[in-house]
Amino acid sequence: MRTEISNIIVTTLLVIAPGLMSAASPPALLFADTSGTSRSEAQISAAEGGAGNWGVLWTSNAPVGIDVGILFQRSTNDGVTWSAPLDVSLAGVNPTDTGTNPMLATDGGNTWVAAWDATEDAGSGMQTLRKIFVTRSADGGANWATPVAVSEELPFNTRSNYEPCIGTDGAGVWVVVWEGRGTGPLINERDSDLIFARSTDNGATWSAPAVLNSNAATDTKQDQRPRLATDKAGKWMVAWMAYGTNEMTVPYSPASDIYVARSADNGATWQAPMLVSTTGVPTDRTFDNYPAIVFAGSAKWAVAWDSTETTPPLVQPGSRVWASRSTDDGDTFSAPVCVQPGTDYIAATHVQATVAGSSLVLTWDEAAASDPQPRLKGSFSYDAGATWTAPGLLTSDPAGGGTRPVPAGAAASGRTLVAWPTGSDSRAGDYYHMFLDATTAGINDWMLW
Repeated sequence: MRTEISNIIVTTLLVIAPGLMSAASPPALLFADTSGTSRSEAQISAAEGGAGNWGVLWTSNAPVGIDVGILFQRSTNDGVTWSAPLDVSLAGVNPTDTGTNPMLATDGGNTWVAAWDATEDAGSGMQTLRKIFVTRSADGGANWATPVAVSEELPFNTRSNYEPCIGTDGAGVWVVVWEGRGTGPLINERDSDLIFARSTDNGATWSAPAVLNSNAATDTKQDQRPRLATDKAGKWMVAWMAYGTNEMTVPYSPASDIYVARSADNGATWQAPMLVSTTGVPTDRTFDNYPAIVFAGSAKWAVAWDSTETTPPLVQPGSRVWASRSTDDGDTFSAPVCVQPGTDYIAATHVQATVAGSSLVLTWDEAAASDPQPRLKGSFSYDAGATWTAPGLLTSDPAGGGTRPVPAGAAASGRTLVAWPTGSDSRAGDYYHMFLDATTAGINDWMLW
């Protein structure tokens, strides 16, 4: 079914029959920006809040006449229609704030929490340091509370904060983790480390920020882009990239690796970081970036990222998606495997992951030497990350695939929503969503248009 309302196009998934192939719906245009403003830094987050309820959170620097706002749209009828964009970042916050890196999470019911980083205008052209803001909805996204800054360190904040990630166990505990860059009361180091705050009352109030990576006082790498997952039974995992100079190489060269840390007490404390991109050896000069992590059930966890690792003849120069998994609740992780082996030159990045029913879903964007236009790709795992399907296109839109595709999965039905900005000059500022049935559809059945 397809309905067109002004510039918003919505579609629903056609399910043929249980156990048979399902057809993914064509992309639905959530918002069309006609201002001509470039959206090269546009970002999207998505979440599923129970049967028929979906939310999309995205940045905008034009639709409501502000610098960069954090806009929210929701559907209460399984994506048939969507609400008009609502700016959740302006309720009681200085309207000249600029917000980026939005992240949306839900407890599967009526509680939704949005997080982002923002810089407040201090007047006279001066700006304060960047902070992490959160806002909460207790009615399924219809109304939102005044945003609060959860990154404030005492006695005073002297650190800039970036890229929050937020999650919940669905039983009242929430954790938000982010990159804290520069010196501050918590850690007097000039590199960046991971900071977190925790709520035990369903996001109503938050603890003081604390350092997550236990090596913060001694390491010299930039710990960035944390991603959260939980088994909803007391265990949490954080994955992130650590960037710095590998002083074991000659000559010295920059490199980055993927680490994880585990919490066994519902996010209250965190164990020592563990390297999972096991290319961290004396000659390693690869860049491992953009990690994604999910709980795969029964003490299993899966981590994926993009890497410049080359392992001839299967993997050629460029960047490709790699994955590792744990089957012992995070005690150990398997050797990384390439999800997209090949001999052609491609550049894959912005890996995202979700759980949809019993399936794991990875999405990313990539460009190839033969086709520099970014294309949206994805892969399934039906065995908790042990193997992955051959990558397939999410959309064959002739105007360009877009960038940063973000999946959100439904635990019960296995349905998946994927949202992205087109990222092309001809459609700058357009935001799409798409549904598919992750339990029956293969990535190669997402050929739309």
